[in-house]
Amino acid sequence: MTLHNCFSECICVPFSDINGGVVPRECIDSDADLPDLLRHRRYPEFRACDDASVAITRAKKANQLGIEKRLSGTYVFCGQIFEHFGHLITEYLHRVIVSSVLSDPSLPILMFKDEGSPLTAWQSDLLQICINRGREIVFYSEPVVVENLLVFEPLSGLWSAPSQSYLQLLSQHPIVPVSVPAADDFTNKIVYLTRSKIWDGKESPHGHVVLEESIEKELSKLGVSVVSPEKLSINSQLALFTSAKAIIAPEGSALHLLELLGAKACRHIIVLPRQYGERMALAQFKPRVKKLTYIDCVQCTRIQWRRGEPCPFSGLALFDFAILFEALRKILGLDLPSRERLRSMHSEGLREMQRLSRQWNLLPYSRHHSSICEAGRLLAKDYPELSTSLFAISRNLSPFSNEYMSRWRQHATAKGHQIIRIKPSKDD
Repeated sequence: MTLHNCFSECICVPFSDINGGVVPRECIDSDADLPDLLRHRRYPEFRACDDASVAITRAKKANQLGIEKRLSGTYVFCGQIFEHFGHLITEYLHRVIVSSVLSDPSLPILMFKDEGSPLTAWQSDLLQICINRGREIVFYSEPVVVENLLVFEPLSGLWSAPSQSYLQLLSQHPIVPVSVPAADDFTNKIVYLTRSKIWDGKESPHGHVVLEESIEKELSKLGVSVVSPEKLSINSQLALFTSAKAIIAPEGSALHLLELLGAKACRHIIVLPRQYGERMALAQFKPRVKKLTYIDCVQCTRIQWRRGEPCPFSGLALFDFAILFEALRKILGLDLPSRERLRSMHSEGLREMQRLSRQWNLLPYSRHHSSICEAGRLLAKDYPELSTSLFAISRNLSPFSNEYMSRWRQHATAKGHQIIRIKPSKDD
C-alpha cells in the first residue's frame, strides 16, 4: 500500500523548523544525496532544498565529534513534535498514523522533541488518538545512531493533497471519537469556531479577527453555537467536525483536525480567509468534506514586517460584516442583522483596526497578483467542481486594496466563478 524502507546505522539529527531528521550512513561516508523518502514534504513536490543539505551537514559534524547515544533494535521514525498545532497535524501526524497502522505494534516509535520541553496537553492528546494505546514512543533531542530504522513514505504534506491510499487507510482505520459530554454535543447544529479567546492583547496579534466578539454575538442571536475549540478536548473537537450540520470558521489551526478524518467525514465547512484569495489547506480539506465553501469577506489586512519582510500570517484581519452576513444568508438561510447594526459594526471595526494598527505598528498588506492567479488555478484546474464557489467582493472601503480587488474580480470572472456583489445602501 505504501513505500517504506529500513535504514541501518543511520543518524537521527535534531530538527530546527523543518531542517533535520534521518540521515543514512551512505550520506555520511560517500556524499550521497538524501533519499526522497527521507525528505520533509512541506512542498507539493520533492526537490533538493536546504532541509536536506542542512540535515546531512549536521549529521557529518555530529559524526566527527562522536555520537554517544545509540539505540539498539528497530524503531519507526515519525518526524518531530512541532510546537504549532496545525503544522504538527499537517506535516507529521500522517507519518504517525501510517506507522501506527502498518508497522509491527511491538516496534517503538521514534520522534524528535526539544529537550526541556515537556509535551503539552494537546500534543499528548493528539499522539494518544493517533497511536495504538500501549505503544512505546521514544523521544530524542540530540544526535543518535539507530541500529535499524523503519521509515514510511510521507503520504501527505503542507501544500500537497493527501494520497488516495492515505485516505483509504483513514477510512479503513478511522479515528472515531468516543462519546462526549452533553455540553460538547453539537449534532446537527450550525457552529462558529472563534479565535477571539486565543489573543489576550499583551503580545503582537497573530491572525486576530477585529471585532470577532461582535460577530459571535450576532451569530448567537441567530441560533448559531459559538465554540472556542481550544477549550474542548481533541476528542470533542473531532466529534464536532463529524456531527455538526455546518461549521463556520476563520482560517486557523483548529480546522486542521479535519486531516485526521477520512473521505467525506464532515458535512459542510465554511472558511473565512484572513487574506483575499487565500485558500488555506484547500487540497487537504476538499477530500474530507462533503461541501466546502470559502467566503472572501476581508475588508483589509494589516500585518507586521520583520527584517524588511512581510509576515502575512501575523497581524489583524477586518471583515466586511455586510458581505459576511449576506453570504451566510445565501448559504445557510440565516437572517441578516439590521442595517443600523451593520453600519455600527463597520464604523467600530474601522476604529478598532486603526487603534490596534498604531499600537502594534501594523502595515497594510495584500498578496501579489501571482497569488491570485494561483488560487484561481487551483480552483479551476485541480477542483473543477468548485468552479461556481461563492466569491464575495467587498465595497473596497480600504484604498490600498482597490487595485488588488479589481484584479481579483477580473480573474474570478474570467474563470467562471460566481461573484456576489453587495451594493452599499444609500446611507452607507
